[in-house]
Amino acid sequence: MGRSLAKARKPPAALAKFFDDPPLLPSESRIEYDHLFSAIVDAADPKDAIEWLFIRDIADLSWEIRRERAVKAQVIKSARNEVVENLLTPVDILRGDRTDLKKWQSDPNSRPAIEKQLPDRGHDEPSILAGAYIRAATSIDAIDRRIASYELRRMAALREVAAYSAKLAGQLKAASEAVIDGEFTEAAE
Repeated sequence: MGRSLAKARKPPAALAKFFDDPPLLPSESRIEYDHLFSAIVDAADPKDAIEWLFIRDIADLSWEIRRERAVKAQVIKSARNEVVENLLTPVDILRGDRTDLKKWQSDPNSRPAIEKQLPDRGHDEPSILAGAYIRAATSIDAIDRRIASYELRRMAALREVAAYSAKLAGQLKAASEAVIDGEFTEAAE
């Protein structure tokens, strides 16, 4: 792993059209996808067109799983922010101003100091996080279902790969788990 994209192996020319359009959203980086794909290619060392196509399927599913995990983290972070805003609002109103809330909303550097006051007001981090999970429960459940669906599809694809080559299936399983967990070495640019 860690091969530069310039030196990265390319699929056979006859398959190029199948590799031109990865499942990227407009906000996602083709370079990051290519790093993930290259890490899987390096681990699997494809020998023929069939192996390249299997790699594409596993890479795409791995990308989707990583995306869903990132979305889930953002949903929880956003819900946590809403909970903190709601906790700060009554305190500011009682004080006759909205200084803490305004600072917390606009100045990321003052957030930690303001949030350190919340336990003194009876709101520790576990209770704030619990409130965030409750607030975002529907979204979290939907994301978890999508992640489970992608995982099942990845496992089914790996079973198909195993029918073709047990060695390749083992390499793809290990490589895809590493990239899903973010433990792969990104190729140098």
